[in-house]
Amino acid sequence: MLDTQQPPPASHAHGILQMQQVGVPRGEDMAARILPIESVVSDPEIRNGSPLVAGTTLRVSDLAAYHTLAGLTPDQLSAQFDLDLSQVHAALSYYFRHKASVDAEIRANAEQAELWRQRLAAQGRCATG
Repeated sequence: MLDTQQPPPASHAHGILQMQQVGVPRGEDMAARILPIESVVSDPEIRNGSPLVAGTTLRVSDLAAYHTLAGLTPDQLSAQFDLDLSQVHAALSYYFRHKASVDAEIRANAEQAELWRQRLAAQGRCATG
């Protein structure tokens, strides 16, 4: 027989998600825990504090740019950057959760790259175009 019982109701109490266990009398709620995904880190001493894939210096914004602008799939990103798929998906999840700020970082990175390209071209050390 298929169990069609609804999931237990959830409520927020004191900033902690509370879930009523099925079959447990009201008042004996069990606190749900938020489980962190520790695949994305930030350190002010590394890459100016930009969110990074843990254990690397690869910025989330770099992966997001390759994914959104160049169309690389998670499998392709995993192969190209020698990352586990879980790392790629965690980074992309972070990107989509913080899209506005990561997109701003991508734009700033592109502007900075263009400035460097112009400086090098002016010195004859870079192809123009």
